[in-house]
Amino acid sequence: MMQIIKRTVSAIAAGALLLSFVAPVYAGSSIVISGNGADSTNKVKVKSTQKVTVRQSNKAKVSNFVFAGASTGNNDANNNTGGNVTITTGDASASASVKNTFNSNIAIVCCDGDKPCDPQDPCHNETIWGHSIHQSLQGTLKDGNPITDPLRTDPNAAVGSPDGNFFSIGKNGWITVHFLDAVNDVVGNDLSFHEITNDRDTYPEEKAHVQVSFDGTTWIDAGDISGKDASGTGLTQVHYVKITDTTDYNLHDNAADGYDLDAVDGMHKVCPLPV
Repeated sequence: MMQIIKRTVSAIAAGALLLSFVAPVYAGSSIVISGNGADSTNKVKVKSTQKVTVRQSNKAKVSNFVFAGASTGNNDANNNTGGNVTITTGDASASASVKNTFNSNIAIVCCDGDKPCDPQDPCHNETIWGHSIHQSLQGTLKDGNPITDPLRTDPNAAVGSPDGNFFSIGKNGWITVHFLDAVNDVVGNDLSFHEITNDRDTYPEEKAHVQVSFDGTTWIDAGDISGKDASGTGLTQVHYVKITDTTDYNLHDNAADGYDLDAVDGMHKVCPLPV
């Protein structure tokens, strides 16, 4: 179950084993070209190679010799008078058990440089930030007038890591942040929202409602963001996060412009390539 939170800014094998592979660039990798003008031609050539070779060998020579016997005890029929003699004895049985354990090879290959490799789970989580704005509709001030402060009107201010620049969503406004790599369902919080309050602890609460989507078309409610965690989403991968302002404007003056979004971060699970 995917959880979100608001943050305020102020192969096991036996015998011989040989593994070798060359990994291409991940399909989710991105290349960003910046500073180019309109109708320009850009060429990008990327070569990324990962090669891992694992050699393991072992030898074992095992010999088992088992001897088993059984006896019921000393029974005889000596000194009888020549009549019929019957001797009854108990059951006789023998058993033996042989167990040999030898030469088990384990190879866990991690392909992420200096990242830690847990033998139980070679994957690790990385924090990723909203990559771009998919769509946005800025709302108004509480009194219905448009938001005109240029420091509050650029939706792209909500892209990337927190930097103090923000987008005021406004009354009845919303914004959709796109993640290039998927935000995964991990243990703990998957999404965090960074909202500007300028250290005003006494300022009335600003709130928003969160929806998440894999494809930007089908949406799942993920709860409200304020000072507490929101509910789970039920999605294992999210690429789009929509934040809709739900501030209670009865608590604010006429110049209030709602939830001020600085950044959104998510947890992305990185795993070594299969071998």
